[in-house]
Amino acid sequence: MARSSALTLLFTLAVTACGDDAPAEDSSTATMGEAMQQATEAIRQQAGDVEPVSAEALQDRLPADVGGIERVDVERTSTGAMGMQISAVVGHYRKTDGRQVTIVISDIGGMGATGMMGAAAWAMTDFDRTTDTGYERTGRFEGFKVMESLSREGSRVRTQLAIVVGERFIVQLEGRGVDMDVLRDAAKGLDLRGLARMS
Repeated sequence: MARSSALTLLFTLAVTACGDDAPAEDSSTATMGEAMQQATEAIRQQAGDVEPVSAEALQDRLPADVGGIERVDVERTSTGAMGMQISAVVGHYRKTDGRQVTIVISDIGGMGATGMMGAAAWAMTDFDRTTDTGYERTGRFEGFKVMESLSREGSRVRTQLAIVVGERFIVQLEGRGVDMDVLRDAAKGLDLRGLARMS
């Protein structure tokens, strides 16, 4: 997750948190600053005093390789705005034959329920869609709610596995040229239950 993307998500979730309490557009006393202040307070009330796990601690959970595909780069993000904090780590895995895996571990506990709804709205539903070129479905993985998808274009395959852990962490794995079993095995190696205990 790039820093700019994290800030964009934070702003969007803050505005969403206003809901029906946001001032009307034609109010003479309403300002964007007041609206954002209301949004911030709404999120703080939902989240409480939650300190995110550091990006460095999240990085320690990344494996050195995934299915024989070595890690080549790591990005860490710690973003704060309006008194709220989120942190994330991104591991990039690549092979010279074109196979790629990306693992993202995000801690959005400081955003409360609003943050989870914005970042993983799929976790609130159940669905199973299958086409001639792939599928997209929700389910359970090691006791956690997940969404997985697979799409094929000729010989090219793209897989995704997203997991909500401890109602505050989101783990996302994306593969190119690898099947779903590779992502599932990688997710097992992340010790999801240990991550949940960090809540």
